Amino acid sequence: MTRRIPATLVTSSRPQPYGFIVFILILLLALLASFILPSGVLAVDSQTVNYKVGAGDTLYLIAQWNHTTVETLVSLNNLTSTNLRVGQVLKVPVVKGASIGSYYLVKLGDTLFLIAQRFGTTANLLQSVNHLTSTNLLVNQKLVIPDSSLYIEHQVKAGDTLYLLGQAYSCSADKIKTLNHLGTDVLSVGQVLLVPRKASTPTSPPPQPSSSFGVLGFYTDQEGGIPSSSASTYGNIASIEWVSPFWYRLDPGDCTKIQKNSYVSDAEIKRLVSTAHSNQQKVLPIIYNFFYDQNSLTKDLVTWMISTPANRSACIANIIKLLQTYGFDGVNMDFEGVRVSDRANLAVFYRELGAQLHARGYFLSVDVPGKSNDSQWNDWTYPYDYQAIGQAADQVVLMMYNEHGYKGSGPGAVSSIPYNRANLKFALTKIAPQKIAVAVPVFGFDFNLNTGESLYVSYASAMKRASTYKATPVFDSASQTPYFSYTDSTGQKHQVWFENAASLKPKLDLVKQYNLGGIALWRLGMEDPQCWPVIRDWLSGK
Repeated sequence: MTRRIPATLVTSSRPQPYGFIVFILILLLALLASFILPSGVLAVDSQTVNYKVGAGDTLYLIAQWNHTTVETLVSLNNLTSTNLRVGQVLKVPVVKGASIGSYYLVKLGDTLFLIAQRFGTTANLLQSVNHLTSTNLLVNQKLVIPDSSLYIEHQVKAGDTLYLLGQAYSCSADKIKTLNHLGTDVLSVGQVLLVPRKASTPTSPPPQPSSSFGVLGFYTDQEGGIPSSSASTYGNIASIEWVSPFWYRLDPGDCTKIQKNSYVSDAEIKRLVSTAHSNQQKVLPIIYNFFYDQNSLTKDLVTWMISTPANRSACIANIIKLLQTYGFDGVNMDFEGVRVSDRANLAVFYRELGAQLHARGYFLSVDVPGKSNDSQWNDWTYPYDYQAIGQAADQVVLMMYNEHGYKGSGPGAVSSIPYNRANLKFALTKIAPQKIAVAVPVFGFDFNLNTGESLYVSYASAMKRASTYKATPVFDSASQTPYFSYTDSTGQKHQVWFENAASLKPKLDLVKQYNLGGIALWRLGMEDPQCWPVIRDWLSGK
């Protein structure tokens, strides 16, 4: 094996006593080098280069180094197998842009800067393309030389992803990943990448649809004894800017596909879209990731879908196909219970989805849990990178419910004003205010103080309990929400915390105070009917 010495080797300036012998040895070594060369280029003709296979070489790597394909190498060399042996000589096509095929063998005295000057490129790009961790070079080290007529460098900016760069430079994300020997999809700001010159500068992103001040209404079908959202939606459609039906989820059999709920008919879909559009309202179907027979799929399907550019691209294509099929105006993404380890990839997915939707004039709304800090120890809220999602989406829906009501929470307000205020103060450090829609609950919970369990209730069912047990609701001034207490027929004690028109008003005032984009109601059909006069006054500026 030829011993490598540093390319920047410094020789002594002291006169050498055996100069003639050294001169003869150099000549002999030069002669020997013409017969015994390291792996790499042996000779060049006008069309091909003779390449000597070295240890670790594969057809795929040799093809990448020389900007050709495995198929071309197989054909040129009449190969019957892709297996190679050290010392084997292959013909490879001459590639414009480097004097030795598409790579260069380092010589004594070379530096990255000098090599870059020689080939009309930059030291940063050479270091990035060759995956070098330092600027130190070794004699006979093989460097890929990018062809300046075919490739240029791109310095990664905030918000860049492989998928978006592929769109900008008219190539695939996988091509950029391969060109730059990347082992991950995650990019770093300032990183230098080799990209095709076909579009010498990225195309300007299409203008994003602007967020409007208004109301998003979540629409569901009947839930047990709770009526569907249909009557409330059609009765108040003039006060609703966006309607988001709860009809679609990631397919449990294929994480890139979208599955429609079996009970939803095409006739119902067409009726909602037609009615909304005739009232100049938008329909944004929810795509969610829960309520599977196998609970682990909630996390797994999202992990699998966002883990590779191919899966993300396929899912985005299926979302766009869904919107085109039914004439939807965009989408509301509701991925909940995501793994902490998926935070970066989830942000990448939303950036890529936003870019593709905006290019087609669609609206992107993303639901995220409310939080007052970004603690990585909170595995429910940490997976959501507010800043990245805020840059990607037209609307970020902060889900402000279940301050109390989750298992083990104990009785209390579903969404108090102090809770809303704390979460908004944090969100406003990451997300533009006009993109924020505060998701307020119009439901409540009946807390059994003896068993510790809680039951999800609508405004109507809460009022029915109060009437049955002759309980009088009290408005809690600290949380700005109502509640009442009662003892059931078995002697068990209950507290019911719920929402009504009086508790909605201070939440609307917060939206106005912080100049936010609007509100979202979970969910239509569960609300106090008196909420709508309050909402209409708020929309009209009263």
